Amino acid sequence: MIGGGFRNTVSYGFYASSFYNIDFFFNTINHDAATTAEQYASAYFTSCLSLDARNNVLSVSNATALGLPFYSTNSVTYSGFNYNNFYKAGTVTNLLYSLGGAQTANNFIGNGGYNINSLNRSVTFTSNTDLHSTDAACFNGTNISSVTTDFDGQTRGGTPDMGADENPAYSNDVAVDAIVTPVAPLTAGTQDVKIRIRNPGSN
Repeated sequence: MIGGGFRNTVSYGFYASSFYNIDFFFNTINHDAATTAEQYASAYFTSCLSLDARNNVLSVSNATALGLPFYSTNSVTYSGFNYNNFYKAGTVTNLLYSLGGAQTANNFIGNGGYNINSLNRSVTFTSNTDLHSTDAACFNGTNISSVTTDFDGQTRGGTPDMGADENPAYSNDVAVDAIVTPVAPLTAGTQDVKIRIRNPGSN
């Protein structure tokens, strides 16, 4: 877990340069500084070959930040890039930069053949500095046999959660999936609020 308390507006949550065969698994990073450019990301990679990035929760929680959850330069190649949750607060259109271009929430899934099972969902932490998840809707990752426990030593499930924290699984649960109405732009006055809920449990 890396996160919270960032003050430098030109900082990175995680920075890797000139590595080969990187396994970047089960990380939770929350960058909360008001960064001034996209490359000041939660996770930044350059000149890295055969990067395998799976089961990560990468968040930019400062709505005024320009930094992205994930940024990799053209010198990065992948052996795997899937089952990640990328979240960016605020109104910046781009979500990540990879494969030589910026990708938005509308086109990052499947871009270049990667991130088929990745997500763009808001993240709820205990606090900006305590990145234990308080979200009932856990983000299902993929099993990686070399990682059997989480940050706290709790056993990973057969379908583990993305990120550093493994939440207990429940058969029946409830989570807000989307706010259906009202939609932007909002108008003044009394309006009904409609939400869509789902069961993130196993039933």
